[in-house]
Amino acid sequence: MDTMFTPVKTKRAYDAVYEQIEDMILTGELKPGDKLPSERDLMTIYKRSHPTIREALRMLEASSYIRVIPGGCAIVSYSNTESMEDSVTELLQFRQVSFEAIYNFIKLSEVEFIPHTVQNFTWEDLIALETILNEMSKCKTCIVDYSEKLFEYHLGLMKATHNPLIYVFWSGMKPFWTIDSLEKHKTAISIKDITALQTIHETLVNAIRDKNEIMAANLVKESWENWQLISEISGKVENA
Repeated sequence: MDTMFTPVKTKRAYDAVYEQIEDMILTGELKPGDKLPSERDLMTIYKRSHPTIREALRMLEASSYIRVIPGGCAIVSYSNTESMEDSVTELLQFRQVSFEAIYNFIKLSEVEFIPHTVQNFTWEDLIALETILNEMSKCKTCIVDYSEKLFEYHLGLMKATHNPLIYVFWSGMKPFWTIDSLEKHKTAISIKDITALQTIHETLVNAIRDKNEIMAANLVKESWENWQLISEISGKVENA
């Protein structure tokens, strides 16, 4: 795992400000209608120049996180994803989507989404993924525990796209990947080689760090070829 840790590069100041405010909005710490501190106050809070704060606010507005009122203040206009995630989960349950269907969606879609991770990841995203990898390495003796962490890892990959729509849909599948739910389908889960699978995940983080989209996509595909359902699941997925 030593090779997984990489030097931290200094990011542009306005990117750092943008990402901190973005995170507060996505986690719900800042809610729709909340006013951000004035530009002058933000300059004091972040100890940054006026152009830096102005650019961070411009980026937040371009991403539809805030609405800047001319001559006034900036107001949060983007809701956190919790209610939308609940809606996705409820839709999957209402439609009685099978565990197999969810698995196939993940398997097919992640190959298409991973280039966005390569293009938009932050160093904080890589650190979060490496933390999950360490936890996964401790669960290699239990297929259920490892599978739960595996979904957390792939959810982290989708969060690193910094596309809220992608993250919402993947987050909506979390209730179907709990320990209880995975235990019910344990006999249908097949991991060809769990040590090799762990290596694939570690190599994938390096491919993302190196901005190698082709390798990242191939590794995602290889990951789901190693972890698979060996038979069609009968019955419907329950909310664990």
